Amino acid sequence: MIIYTPLAAEDIFAGIELGEHLPRSIVNLDRTVEVEWTGQNRGRVVRLLSTDPRDFLDPRWLPGTELVFGFCRHDMIEPV
Repeated sequence: MIIYTPLAAEDIFAGIELGEHLPRSIVNLDRTVEVEWTGQNRGRVVRLLSTDPRDFLDPRWLPGTELVFGFCRHDMIEPV
C-alpha cells in the first residue's frame, strides 16, 4: 500500500500497536473471519469476510463474539 500525503509517517500511524493485538484472518467452516486474539486459545470476532448474505445473519460470526480455539479440526472455533 502506498500513501501519498504531506504528513509524517508518525502522524499517520500514531496509536497503531504492532504485535499480537492486530486482527488475524482465519478460515473456519468455509468462512473467513478476522479475529483479535484476547488470550491463549481465545479471540474476538472483528469482522466477517463473506459474499453470502446468510453468513451475516449467523450469530456465531457477529463482531464482538468471543471464540475459543480447539485442537480438533471440527471444533476449531466455538463461540463462548
